[in-house]
Amino acid sequence: MKPDPPRPVTPTHSGLFSNVFLLRTSGCALPATKGILNLCLVVSNAMFSSLPLTEPIDAPGAFRAGWCSCLPVSCLAQAVYFSAESYGPPRLTVEQSEQLHYDLNSLGMDKQRLQAELTKTKRELTEATAKVESQSKSLVQAQTQIDKQSGDIKMFAEAMPADPRGTSPGIRAASFRSDNNKLIYQILIMQDAGKAAMFNGNAEFTVAGRYSNGRSGSITLPPFDLSLERYVQVEDEVDLPEGFRPRQVTIKIRRDGADKVVATRTLIVSK
Repeated sequence: MKPDPPRPVTPTHSGLFSNVFLLRTSGCALPATKGILNLCLVVSNAMFSSLPLTEPIDAPGAFRAGWCSCLPVSCLAQAVYFSAESYGPPRLTVEQSEQLHYDLNSLGMDKQRLQAELTKTKRELTEATAKVESQSKSLVQAQTQIDKQSGDIKMFAEAMPADPRGTSPGIRAASFRSDNNKLIYQILIMQDAGKAAMFNGNAEFTVAGRYSNGRSGSITLPPFDLSLERYVQVEDEVDLPEGFRPRQVTIKIRRDGADKVVATRTLIVSK
């Protein structure tokens, strides 16, 4: 009796072959590759399900053709998995993933905070710049006014009459008045235009007047320092003894370290 002719593999046979092949190979494959191999087997079934087997499905070697057709796909899957595991980025655990999300949220909040601080700093810088510009304009205006007043003072100083004694420095103008046991004064001391070297000295007041008991007398007030090139104006007030009414003041000017009087003038104290 002749043997039965070989039967072609139908889609049912192909699916059976794929399942048997998966059972045979899953024991030697890594567990994580089973999903990849299943996908590869599905592709293999679609590609090779129409190829006939030359042996019965239950005969020895019946799966040789199908197995050989899926072997390259299986090798490719194993190579892809090995490359991913060996050279790919490390996989994160659930805790690491949650920590990463927390860190990203924290960075986002820090970014918003820093952006708000930057905006505030820019606004403050703009306000400070505007304030500085305004103050600079005010300073320029004040300097202009000072220069004008300096010019006016210089003009008036030049117009002041010379010291009656003709000395340089000389006492060009002075005024004294008393108020509530105080002597209030203003004096203008100048050097001649051709003798404008720096003068350093002091001024001393000798005040003559009458006490409340009717007795006349005079007092010498402590000297104060003077320093001038062309001119200097001095304004101040000093205390007088209780009940003393000043009538006139004698001004004496000396150079530093000398007793010689270089300028003197006597003026009446106004009431």
